[in-house]
This record gives sequence, C-alpha cells and structure tokens, in this order.
Amino acid sequence: MAEVQAKLSMKEEINSCSICKDSMKEPKVLPCLHIFCKSPCLDKLVVRGHKGHSLTCPTCLHLVPLQDNGIDGLLTDFHTNKIQKAQKTVEKAKATNCENCTEDRATHFCLNCKLFMCENCTDTHRKWGGFRDHEVVSVSKVEAESISVMSSCQKHTLMEANIYCNTCFNVICSDCTASLHKGHDYHLVDTIFEKHRKQLVSNLEHLKQMLSKVEEDLTNIDLKAKDIDMKKSTVETDIHREIDQLHQIIDQRGVELVKSLNLLIQNQQKVLTTQRDQVQNMYVKITRCLEYSESRLETGTKIELMQMKTSVQRRIEQISMELNCSTSATKPTVEPNIELITNPHINRACEEFGEIIGGLETEEDNTYDNIDDLVIQTADNQAYGTVDDVVFQTAGNQAYGIVDYIVQSRHFTSTQSRVPSTESLQRPLTTIRGRNGPFSVVSTRGSELIVVDSHTNVVSVLSANGEKKFSFGKPGSKKGQFKRPSGIIVDQNDSMYIVDNENHRIQKFDPKGKFKAAVGRLGNHALQFHSPIGICLNQTTRDIYVCDQKNNRIQVLTTDLKHVKCFGIQGISVGKFNYPKNAAFDSFGNLYVTDCGNNRVQVFTADGQFLRAFIAKANGEKLEKPYDIAIDSQNTVYVSEINQKDVAVFTIQGEYIKALNVREDRNHEEFRGAYGLSVDHSDCLIVAEACV
Repeated sequence: MAEVQAKLSMKEEINSCSICKDSMKEPKVLPCLHIFCKSPCLDKLVVRGHKGHSLTCPTCLHLVPLQDNGIDGLLTDFHTNKIQKAQKTVEKAKATNCENCTEDRATHFCLNCKLFMCENCTDTHRKWGGFRDHEVVSVSKVEAESISVMSSCQKHTLMEANIYCNTCFNVICSDCTASLHKGHDYHLVDTIFEKHRKQLVSNLEHLKQMLSKVEEDLTNIDLKAKDIDMKKSTVETDIHREIDQLHQIIDQRGVELVKSLNLLIQNQQKVLTTQRDQVQNMYVKITRCLEYSESRLETGTKIELMQMKTSVQRRIEQISMELNCSTSATKPTVEPNIELITNPHINRACEEFGEIIGGLETEEDNTYDNIDDLVIQTADNQAYGTVDDVVFQTAGNQAYGIVDYIVQSRHFTSTQSRVPSTESLQRPLTTIRGRNGPFSVVSTRGSELIVVDSHTNVVSVLSANGEKKFSFGKPGSKKGQFKRPSGIIVDQNDSMYIVDNENHRIQKFDPKGKFKAAVGRLGNHALQFHSPIGICLNQTTRDIYVCDQKNNRIQVLTTDLKHVKCFGIQGISVGKFNYPKNAAFDSFGNLYVTDCGNNRVQVFTADGQFLRAFIAKANGEKLEKPYDIAIDSQNTVYVSEINQKDVAVFTIQGEYIKALNVREDRNHEEFRGAYGLSVDHSDCLIVAEACV
C-alpha cells in the first residue's frame, strides 16, 4: 500500500479542545472550521430530535445538522492527528529500549519499519541486504522527520482511499467504486489533485481580498469614532466660550446643551460600535477560515486536502454571501459634522440659547400623549353596510380599513439618535366589524386590506372603506384550505403568502386568491415546520422569514418557497427563542422578533447575527407576552401584548415611548385583545383584535 508523508515539527503546540481544555481526542472539524474532541465534548452538544439530530458550535453558534451517522460523519482533522502522533513517537523514543535486542536504550528510529533500535542493532540493520534502502534517523531528529500515514477508506478501513468521487465529493477506495459508487463520476486522486488544489488556492486568494476589504472598513470606522471624539471636545469648548459671555440663566442652558451633546455622541458611537461588532465578526470568520485552510495546505496530503476541500469551499461561499449581503452595513453611517448653532435673537429668550445638531437628520417629532383626550374624528358619519357593520370615515373621506381599530401615526417620527418629544396625536379612527378571529392583517399597495380570519379559516380581501371584494379558503388540509391560518404577507407582485398554522406549512396565492404553491409539513428539518405563526418579507433580499414557533427558530425562504437558511434554538440566552411569534424589518435591514415566551423583542441582522434585545417599559414594567410587531417608515416600533391588551411603542434602540390602548369612543372600553399589527403605505397603524 502506498504511503504519504507530511513533515511535522514537534515544537508546534498541540491544539487543545476549548470545551474540555485538554489535548484533542479524535478531533472533528465542524462546517464553520472550528475543531473539538469527538467524545465526550461534541457528544454532549448533540440535540436529538425525532426527525434528526444537530448541534451548535460553542464558539460561533453555527447550527450543524448531522447526518444519519451523527458525529462520525464529520470530517476528522488530519493536521491535529499528525501532530499528536509525532508527539507520541518522540515521547515513546525517550523512554524506549531497543525493540530488537530489548537491552540497550534506543538511539535510532527506522521510518520504514517503525522500529526503535540501539547503536549495535542500527549498524546491523543498515548492513543487512533487505534493509539497505530503509531510512534510519537518530531519535533526536524524529520530531523533525516525516510521520507516515496511510489514508484509509471510511467504509473499508483496510483499503487505501486513493479515488475521488465527483458525484459524492468524497475520497473512496477501489471497493467502493464497485459497490456504493457504481455509475458515479470518479478519478484517481493523483490525476485530478493539482486541478482541485489550484482551485482551492484561488478561492483562498479571493478570501484574502475580502479580508483586506473588511480591514479597511474597520479602519474607517475607528477613524470616524476618533473624529467624533475630537469634534466633541471642539464643540464643548465653543459652548463654554459662548456661555461665559452670558448671565446665570445662560449657564443652565449650557448644561442642557452639554447633556444634549453627550446624548448625540453616545447614540452616534452606539451606531458605530454596533457596526464595528458586525464587521469584527466578519473579520474573525475570514481569518479563521484562512488560518485553518493555509495550515492544512502546508501539512496536508493530496487525499487529505481533497477530503477537506469541499468543507472549506462551502465555508468560503457562506462568508462571501454574508459579506455581499452586508456590504452597505459595513460603511460608517454617521459623520462627525457636529457643531454648535447659536440663537441670533438673544434678546428673545436666553433659555433658548444654542442647539446641538449632528449627522443624523430628524423630522419634527410627535408622540402619543394624553390618550384619554383623543376623540374619534369622522367626516359625515356615513355608514357602509348594515348598522352592525358601521365604518366611520376619517378626515378627507379616506376610510382606512382596520380589522377592529386603526390609528393614524404619520405625524410620529422616531430616529436612530433621538427620543421624540411628547405631543398629542392626531387621531382619525375607523372600525370594521364582522370579522371572526382576525389574527393578521396587511395593506396592499392598492390600499386594499387582506384579513386572515383564523376561526373561520377564511382570508378576505376588503376595499379601503371595508367593503368585502372577495374571499377564499375553507377548513381542511388540501391545497387552498386552512387550519387556523395565522400570518400573511404580500410581495412586490401582490402574491400572498399565508401561514397555515396547524397544517405546518406556507401557502402561496396569486392576487385573486388562486392557489399557486405550498411548502412544509410537521418536522424540524429544512422546509419543515412545527406550528408556524408569523411571517415577514425582507424588502432588500426579497426573502421570506417565518417564525417557526415550536421549533424555536426563524426559517428563511425565497419567494419560490425554496430553503435559504435557519437560525435560532430553544433557550433563554441571547439569540435563542421561546416561542417566537412574529417579526418585522426596520429601514436598516435589521430583523425584530417577538420572543413571546421570554417576554422580549430580539434584534438580529438579516443573516441571523444577534444585535440587541429589549424588554423594559415605564416604571419598571416589562413586556408581557409580546405577540405581533410592526415598524413604520420612520422606524417607530409597535408591539402588541397579549396579557396587557395594548400596543407598546418603542424606538428602534428599544427606548420605551408610550402604550396605546385606544378607545372606540369615550363611552366604550379599550382594546379587548390587540393581536395582529400592520402599517400601511401612509404609515397608518392597523390593529387586529382577535378576542372581541
């Protein structure tokens, strides 16, 4: 049998497992290229499900689905194995007598026979005709010499693996070609190795270019942060110079300006810190992939490199996709153009002296205030339909549809750096009756309302004034039928995607309600669901994000209902879920998820990297069973609470603003169960009451 050699220095440190803190035992490589002991370390991480097993990398939290052969199916790290074998050889040599005469201390080692010998036996070994071609080295040089390893087939361990199967992307033996790989496209490793090696080297060059770009972005972010700090000092000096020329009343205003400046600086630095963390994470992924791959290229045999090539290639593609998706997010989004603007009309009011402005422009802000004083505003009290189905028209005779209530919020502005001031809210209010268990509602570009009635398993399309145009669906499990539908979105082509909760699937319909496609069944693998409930659309990538509720994960699909990725597992720590209900995107492309069982909202990048979470409201109160979430064009966040029967309002940083508990009029009770939320194209908030 042919043997391959790799030169390994025993001075190289033996890699230790980050879980058990001991040297590697049966080192296995995860798809993210992190290495751990097979047993007991990785064995303890396996999550066993009735449809398959998986584990999560403890270093980067990468989810690893396991094949039928479990951890044994993961790639073994040949590099670590060789280092350990070389170390054992040296340790054995230091304490071993001659293995031929068994009397004197061993002084030499035959690399061909794998035999330790004393001086006398070494001389005899070299003179003996059958061993003249053997390579014999002194024990002191063993650590710098070659360690011979035969590459065995995984299926036939006594056979040499020297054939590469292009169909299965695996190295096999000759017996495999006749049994397990019959009809496949396979070649001898020696004939195709150089082609694949060049491809891998080329891919690593591309990875180095990506690393260079990320390093440049990190440098730019750090420079911006330093510039902002310098601007802070300059502006603060300007403030005090002006304040010194005024009287005591101006001094108080100066203190307020410094506080305003610090708040602005804090928020701008917070934005840059978040961006830096994202870019730093990408930097770590790229350097890890480079370090792993380059070290294996130096020490690996042809067969070993062929075995690891596919894993590295896939990792490079993952990193490249992540970087392409986050290209705009790596650019600094704030500028240190902070300055002091003084009031030229000092004689008008000294207390209004000065204003701090920054790089984030904001509009006039109005928040919800004095909710008890809000009044229904109607045009002419014209009623549509029967008396029981009264719909009040809003000002301008524009009757925005609402499953039970609608609140106009277009005058409310929330920015990334400011908490809005508190002013009263203009309140046109419209009510549409006659729905049965409306759990979800969405407004189309044509101002139509699509309402999902969970109790009747029917989806209705209404005009803007609440008149029914058509409906579709009925109870059942066939195409176009539903069992407790719970969520809906409309894509750029007006196609509808409806979450069919108890059928554990997603159904797609055209704008007329005609069934187009469906995907999903009960399970925890890709394109399988367990009681999915919420759904949202990424307007940038056009991907669909589904809250796979009882699998405690977010599953991402294309609009053709193809699987893209999953992220999230059950738990209470950050990035984990306990019954995620619904999700929405802000204008920066970040994903907000209502983590109902953990009583919080978690924020992620579009690729599933955790950013932050918020739970707090006013006076020490916290969110209670957050259900749905909606975000308007000004990045105001609305969260419905099942237990509180209200809608909590936040900025995108999680700063609590107000609780909406809108009344139908002064003589009627408040929300009796705010569930589904949506924002139309005029920034009107739509609230669906399922419990009325």
